[in-house]
Amino acid sequence: MHEIWKYTLDDAGKVVASEAITKNSKKTNARPFVIEGTQNAKDGADRLRLTWMNGDYYYWIVNTTYKQAYPTSIMAECAMPVNETNAEGTTISIDLAMNASNYTGDQLKFNNDIVWGVNSKQYSYVRINGKEYTSQNVLGTADSWQTENTGTTGGTWLSKTKLGKFNLTMTADGKYLTIYRNGIIDQKIEYAGSVSKAKTAGGATIEAQELSANAATQSSIKNNMRASLDKLD
Repeated sequence: MHEIWKYTLDDAGKVVASEAITKNSKKTNARPFVIEGTQNAKDGADRLRLTWMNGDYYYWIVNTTYKQAYPTSIMAECAMPVNETNAEGTTISIDLAMNASNYTGDQLKFNNDIVWGVNSKQYSYVRINGKEYTSQNVLGTADSWQTENTGTTGGTWLSKTKLGKFNLTMTADGKYLTIYRNGIIDQKIEYAGSVSKAKTAGGATIEAQELSANAATQSSIKNNMRASLDKLD
């Protein structure tokens, strides 16, 4: 088990103080990262300066020996703000099954001129009134690397493994449209409208969907989707 420590050095490079950032961790802590440009951040519970990985860190990449590689979460030294109260608005939660042979293009259409789909590079997008917003996250995994013995492939990138089934949730609170993939925020877009139930527009299949008359919090989305994901698996 690895813990994160903070050391303070004097001008001569001598350690003059130390502080345990983590202790008694149930999972290992790895690869601490100091965020660039935060050196003048004020001390306090809301200071975001240091992040690290916490979980089962087996290896730096998926391969035949370490098929899970690093199933970890990202931790921070500060308490992240959490809104535990559902806001006014709407939420649509969709249990979605993708079709590997018809994976790209528009996949879902909503009554209020919202379209969700996947582009040719396997990034999901949302189109609102004709304007497209592309996610920075691939709709896939690196599981294809499980066939390789090492972390290199001679300079050739393997194809990304396409997702099968997952939960897609959208919330609209009158200010933002927030898209969650399996409870994790994927995109947040300025949007004053609402969300509705979806209809399929491509190869994806809607296994189930539920429309709620509030903008659900992230924690409630995670709690509500777990039972659905168990059914999908």
